[in-house]
Amino acid sequence: MSTRQLNSNHTYPGGATENQLVHFNNLGLFSTGISNAQVATYDKLAALTDTSATLEKRVKSYLDSNCAHCHGTGNGGSQWDARFNTPLADMKSLNALTTGIRNYQNDYGIASAKVIASGKPLDSILYIRDKSINPSDRMPPLGRALEHKEYIDILNQWITSLSTDQPTGEKVLLSGGKTVTTSSVEGGYIGANAVDADSATRWGSAFTDSEWIEIDLGKAYNISEIMLLWEAAYGKNYTIQGSLDRVNWANVVSKTNGTGGLEIYDKVTGNYRYIRLNGTLRGTPWGYSLYSFEVWGSSGGPIIVNPTLTVSSPTAGQQYNQGTAVNLQVAVSDASWYTGGGSYRYTLDNNAPVTITNGTAVNLGTPAVGAHSLSVQLYKAGAAVGAATTRSFTVNAVNTTPVLISTGKTVTSSAVTGTNVASNATDGSVNTRWESVFADNQYIQIDLGTKMNINQVVLNWEGAYGKGYNIQVSDTGAAPWTQVYTTTTGDGGLDDIKLTAAAQGRYVRLNCVTRGTQWGFSLWEFSVFGSVIGSTTPTITINNPTVNQEFVTGTAVNLQVAVSDAVWFTAGNSYSYKLDNGAAVKATNANAVNLGTPAIGTHTVTATLYNAANVQVGTTASRTFSVKAAGGTPTITISSPTANQEFIQGNNVSLQVGVSDAAWFTNGNSYSYKLDNGAAVKVTNANSVNLGTPALGTHTVTTTLY
Repeated sequence: MSTRQLNSNHTYPGGATENQLVHFNNLGLFSTGISNAQVATYDKLAALTDTSATLEKRVKSYLDSNCAHCHGTGNGGSQWDARFNTPLADMKSLNALTTGIRNYQNDYGIASAKVIASGKPLDSILYIRDKSINPSDRMPPLGRALEHKEYIDILNQWITSLSTDQPTGEKVLLSGGKTVTTSSVEGGYIGANAVDADSATRWGSAFTDSEWIEIDLGKAYNISEIMLLWEAAYGKNYTIQGSLDRVNWANVVSKTNGTGGLEIYDKVTGNYRYIRLNGTLRGTPWGYSLYSFEVWGSSGGPIIVNPTLTVSSPTAGQQYNQGTAVNLQVAVSDASWYTGGGSYRYTLDNNAPVTITNGTAVNLGTPAVGAHSLSVQLYKAGAAVGAATTRSFTVNAVNTTPVLISTGKTVTSSAVTGTNVASNATDGSVNTRWESVFADNQYIQIDLGTKMNINQVVLNWEGAYGKGYNIQVSDTGAAPWTQVYTTTTGDGGLDDIKLTAAAQGRYVRLNCVTRGTQWGFSLWEFSVFGSVIGSTTPTITINNPTVNQEFVTGTAVNLQVAVSDAVWFTAGNSYSYKLDNGAAVKATNANAVNLGTPAIGTHTVTATLYNAANVQVGTTASRTFSVKAAGGTPTITISSPTANQEFIQGNNVSLQVGVSDAAWFTNGNSYSYKLDNGAAVKVTNANSVNLGTPALGTHTVTTTLY
């Protein structure tokens, strides 16, 4: 303890605040009293939060309190001097090679490691070891199990500020607290843990090789270093990629035969917004697990790059059927493109360019049969930005010959007379009829089941005909209605109405306005002719569960489907799903469906589209998944000796095993091993076992979990 460590104000019981040195002196605690008047001239340490103090003073204050008891003189084993009043030039730390017993080339991959590498926190042994929480690595080694985040942040800023070659600004941590997405998560070990500056938290993936974690830096930056701090479950083979638009990726790091621990890549370059680590081969039977995934770069602000334009619809070479609307959907990598005055222009074939100032889908209408080309170009301040994106698509002819589409369909009407109900008008019989009450302003309406092309309407009147009436269509059976025909001079009999322009709709309504007789309105048949709107048969896909996905028993399984027809459900259609041999269940929207917690074993879920008339559409989608016991069935593997490994007589042979269940031994379990026909030996941990020096010849070692 030194006077500089006590030289600060402290609030005592009763609320009084007084300098600690003065307070202790007044209590007579010092063997030799001090002059209270001189206390103000003594050295005084600065708190990490004291922004009025320089970065150097705050760091040296921390080092004096936590490190100087060992690193006191910079001589002998202490190597460098951490005392507060030692000038930086005399601390034997700045750009000074380490002289300790550690081999930092082997441990961290840092050749000629320095205590403090000017401008490079990730190359500074002081930063690396003060940040670590590994008991065999951390500094101070005692009394600390967590990372002191406030100190590490100040230390990082200070070391970075010592650089003399930062033309684009200080190198700073770009990834801290940024948005993270992952391929999977084990338990509660979420991706955000890898960027929370807390070395006690971690991201953990599922136990498969093909897993990834991705950081969104928010904007494009010039990156210069990447640091990975692995938990025990490390990546043996992996790549790190960068992207500006999350579509086009470039390799930044390619790693093979990794060994985990701390891995630093300080020679990376490039302008990226998204940084993704793609695991391809695990180093253990578990998944991938990172305490920290840090991306470093220039503090001079985001690099200004042209935004990228992506056309998601139509896709390249997409095929449409005649009469189908073609929608243009684009995405711009710059989220503020439109609010910042940007736009895009599209040109369809040889038509005039059209300017769009938002990201909403654009209806290009129903282009003619044949090949079409589409060009899309970003614009800002009247100037083109970047290169144009082009798309080609084709419209194919379809058979649009009108056919009778109303027979047997659902019919509703205003009040009827007697048993002459509305359904009689679509039953295909001229011996039954619909009859309204004896009043003007009545209606009869047909639900075709799905939206159709409507070309012709035939009204077969009974004696009670309509003199004035109109025909309307609707997609929903409610407003807005579109009128496609009207007359005030009807004369009964057979009215064969051919529409001059084909209408489209699901519902067809005959509004009977004025009667031609004293009775009501009466029809033998109300016939509608048309065709299916030119489009491909809609398909249903199952997005969740994924193919052969594994769930732990007790976990809810959700079914998530997608339908290629964007208006499938709004048009009154549905789908049904079946789990294994259970009953089919109807669903009228694309919301996730909770399938419950299926039993342990393999399961199959199927999904089938049905139109509004409950007729199956297209083929059935199927997905298989499995449910395993909690923790699954653990497995044991022998990593040493390797298969058919050869040893020289007299050399010790070591047995090293791995268990897929990370908590196997802590839960009181064990394994046993046998060498050849020897007795089984029980082992309660995963430590290496010395099998001695076996005799000349071939030997077999076996292991079994218990």
